[in-house]
Amino acid sequence: MTPISQQTVDEAFASGLTSNVRVIRRLDKCWIFSFQFCGPGEKPQEFTLKTQRGKVRAWSDPRTLFAFLDERYGVRDGDFVLSEDI
Repeated sequence: MTPISQQTVDEAFASGLTSNVRVIRRLDKCWIFSFQFCGPGEKPQEFTLKTQRGKVRAWSDPRTLFAFLDERYGVRDGDFVLSEDI
């Protein structure tokens, strides 16, 4: 999973070429999301959002993350993973 900037995530979702959105609990109070993006003629790759400091953006409350995905990108469905090894 490759962390990318907010602008790049916005562009990926605006293109309509994103798929397989997942919400992942890494630790208690540490939730992230990932998605796949496949540009024309490319192989699908998995990405996540990074902060301005280059770290993976995490939410402490999954409800806030779900609201972010819905309001910003219109994500209405996806998968969730309750535990992932870092």
